[in-house]
Amino acid sequence: MKELAGDSPKADDLDFIKETQLLLTPKESEIYQHMCSGTKNNDIALACDISINTLKEHARNIYKKLGVRNKRELLEKVGSDISDDPKNIFEQFATTYKLNQLTERETEVCYYMFQGLSIEDLSSKLFISKNTVKTHIGRIYSKLSVSSRSEFLTFLEK
Repeated sequence: MKELAGDSPKADDLDFIKETQLLLTPKESEIYQHMCSGTKNNDIALACDISINTLKEHARNIYKKLGVRNKRELLEKVGSDISDDPKNIFEQFATTYKLNQLTERETEVCYYMFQGLSIEDLSSKLFISKNTVKTHIGRIYSKLSVSSRSEFLTFLEK
Protein backbone atom coordinates (compact mmCIF):
# COMPACT_ATOMS: atom_id res chain seq x y z
CA MET A 1 0.00 0.00 0.00
CA LYS A 2 1.37 3.39 -0.99
CA GLU A 3 1.90 5.69 2.00
CA LEU A 4 1.04 9.36 1.97
CA ALA A 5 3.92 11.79 2.30
CA GLY A 6 4.15 13.75 5.55
CA ASP A 7 2.74 13.10 8.99
CA SER A 8 -0.29 15.35 9.01
CA PRO A 9 -0.84 17.21 5.74
CA LYS A 10 -3.28 20.09 5.59
CA ALA A 11 -5.95 20.61 2.93
CA ASP A 12 -3.93 23.37 1.25
CA ASP A 13 -1.00 20.97 0.81
CA LEU A 14 -1.38 20.37 -2.93
CA ASP A 15 0.84 17.29 -2.82
CA PHE A 16 -1.59 15.67 -0.38
CA ILE A 17 -4.56 16.59 -2.58
CA LYS A 18 -2.79 15.18 -5.65
CA GLU A 19 -1.80 12.02 -3.77
CA THR A 20 -5.35 11.55 -2.48
CA GLN A 21 -6.75 11.85 -6.01
CA LEU A 22 -4.40 9.13 -7.21
CA LEU A 23 -5.27 6.73 -4.38
CA LEU A 24 -9.06 6.96 -4.50
CA THR A 25 -11.49 5.69 -7.11
CA PRO A 26 -13.81 8.29 -8.69
CA LYS A 27 -16.69 7.26 -6.38
CA GLU A 28 -14.43 7.30 -3.33
CA SER A 29 -13.16 10.72 -4.34
CA GLU A 30 -16.72 12.02 -4.58
CA ILE A 31 -17.54 10.58 -1.15
CA TYR A 32 -14.26 11.93 0.27
CA GLN A 33 -15.15 15.45 -0.86
CA HIS A 34 -18.55 15.21 0.81
CA MET A 35 -16.96 13.87 3.99
CA CYS A 36 -14.41 16.68 4.10
CA SER A 37 -17.14 19.28 3.72
CA GLY A 38 -18.86 17.92 6.83
CA THR A 39 -21.83 16.34 5.05
CA LYS A 40 -23.69 13.73 7.09
CA ASN A 41 -23.58 10.10 5.95
CA ASN A 42 -27.27 9.88 5.03
CA ASP A 43 -26.93 13.02 2.90
CA ILE A 44 -23.76 11.66 1.26
CA ALA A 45 -25.54 8.42 0.39
CA LEU A 46 -28.41 10.38 -1.17
CA ALA A 47 -26.08 12.72 -3.08
CA CYS A 48 -24.04 9.78 -4.42
CA ASP A 49 -27.13 7.67 -5.15
CA ILE A 50 -25.89 4.73 -3.08
CA SER A 51 -27.16 2.83 -0.06
CA ILE A 52 -25.88 3.63 3.41
CA ASN A 53 -24.21 0.19 3.52
CA THR A 54 -22.41 0.88 0.24
CA LEU A 55 -21.34 4.26 1.62
CA LYS A 56 -19.93 2.58 4.73
CA GLU A 57 -17.94 0.16 2.57
CA HIS A 58 -16.52 3.06 0.52
CA ALA A 59 -15.74 4.95 3.73
CA ARG A 60 -13.80 1.95 5.10
CA ASN A 61 -11.78 1.82 1.86
CA ILE A 62 -11.08 5.57 2.06
CA TYR A 63 -9.95 5.31 5.69
CA LYS A 64 -7.68 2.37 4.88
CA LYS A 65 -6.10 4.08 1.86
CA LEU A 66 -5.52 7.32 3.77
CA GLY A 67 -4.29 5.66 6.95
CA VAL A 68 -7.03 6.79 9.33
CA ARG A 69 -9.52 4.86 11.48
CA ASN A 70 -12.64 7.03 11.20
CA LYS A 71 -14.21 10.22 9.84
CA ARG A 72 -12.95 12.30 12.78
CA GLU A 73 -9.34 11.28 12.09
CA LEU A 74 -9.86 11.93 8.39
CA LEU A 75 -11.05 15.47 9.09
CA GLU A 76 -8.13 16.03 11.46
CA LYS A 77 -5.68 14.74 8.85
CA VAL A 78 -6.94 16.99 6.05
CA GLY A 79 -7.39 19.93 8.40
CA SER A 80 -10.36 22.23 8.63
CA ASP A 81 -9.23 24.49 5.79
CA ILE A 82 -10.89 22.45 3.05
CA SER A 83 -13.82 24.23 1.50
CA ASP A 84 -17.10 22.64 0.58
CA ASP A 85 -17.13 24.99 -2.40
CA PRO A 86 -16.31 22.87 -5.47
CA LYS A 87 -14.74 25.92 -7.15
CA ASN A 88 -11.97 25.79 -4.54
CA ILE A 89 -11.26 22.16 -5.44
CA PHE A 90 -11.15 23.01 -9.16
CA GLU A 91 -8.87 26.02 -8.50
CA GLN A 92 -6.49 23.83 -6.50
CA PHE A 93 -6.55 21.23 -9.27
CA ALA A 94 -5.79 23.92 -11.92
CA THR A 95 -2.92 25.29 -9.83
CA THR A 96 -1.47 21.84 -9.13
CA TYR A 97 -1.43 20.86 -12.79
CA LYS A 98 -0.68 24.33 -14.22
CA LEU A 99 -3.96 24.59 -16.15
CA ASN A 100 -4.36 28.36 -15.86
CA GLN A 101 -5.02 28.74 -19.60
CA LEU A 102 -8.32 26.84 -19.25
CA THR A 103 -11.74 28.31 -18.49
CA GLU A 104 -13.49 27.38 -15.23
CA ARG A 105 -15.73 24.89 -17.06
CA GLU A 106 -12.80 23.34 -18.93
CA THR A 107 -10.99 22.94 -15.60
CA GLU A 108 -14.07 21.18 -14.19
CA VAL A 109 -14.12 18.83 -17.18
CA CYS A 110 -10.37 18.16 -16.74
CA TYR A 111 -10.83 17.41 -13.06
CA TYR A 112 -13.53 14.83 -13.74
CA MET A 113 -11.62 13.36 -16.69
CA PHE A 114 -8.67 12.93 -14.33
CA GLN A 115 -11.04 11.15 -11.94
CA GLY A 116 -11.83 8.71 -14.75
CA LEU A 117 -15.33 9.83 -15.74
CA SER A 118 -16.47 8.94 -19.24
CA ILE A 119 -18.08 11.41 -21.66
CA GLU A 120 -21.48 10.05 -20.66
CA ASP A 121 -20.66 10.40 -16.94
CA LEU A 122 -19.36 13.94 -17.48
CA SER A 123 -22.53 14.86 -19.34
CA SER A 124 -24.65 13.59 -16.47
CA LYS A 125 -22.48 15.08 -13.71
CA LEU A 126 -22.24 18.55 -15.29
CA PHE A 127 -25.81 18.63 -16.67
CA ILE A 128 -24.63 19.27 -20.24
CA SER A 129 -25.01 17.32 -23.47
CA LYS A 130 -22.45 14.76 -24.64
CA ASN A 131 -21.67 17.01 -27.61
CA THR A 132 -20.91 19.91 -25.25
CA VAL A 133 -18.60 17.63 -23.26
CA LYS A 134 -16.84 16.64 -26.49
CA THR A 135 -16.48 20.33 -27.44
CA HIS A 136 -14.90 21.12 -24.05
CA ILE A 137 -12.55 18.14 -24.38
CA GLY A 138 -11.52 19.25 -27.88
CA ARG A 139 -10.72 22.76 -26.62
CA ILE A 140 -8.81 21.35 -23.64
CA TYR A 141 -6.74 19.08 -25.89
CA SER A 142 -6.02 21.99 -28.22
CA LYS A 143 -4.92 24.30 -25.38
CA LEU A 144 -2.73 21.59 -23.83
CA SER A 145 -1.36 20.42 -27.21
CA VAL A 146 -2.51 16.83 -26.72
CA SER A 147 -4.67 14.66 -28.95
CA SER A 148 -6.03 11.88 -26.73
CA ARG A 149 -7.06 11.04 -23.19
CA SER A 150 -3.87 9.05 -22.66
CA GLU A 151 -1.76 12.04 -23.79
CA PHE A 152 -3.87 14.26 -21.51
CA LEU A 153 -3.19 12.00 -18.50
CA THR A 154 0.52 11.85 -19.40
CA PHE A 155 0.52 15.68 -19.54
CA LEU A 156 -0.91 15.80 -16.01
CA GLU A 157 1.68 13.33 -14.72
CA LYS A 158 4.58 15.61 -15.74
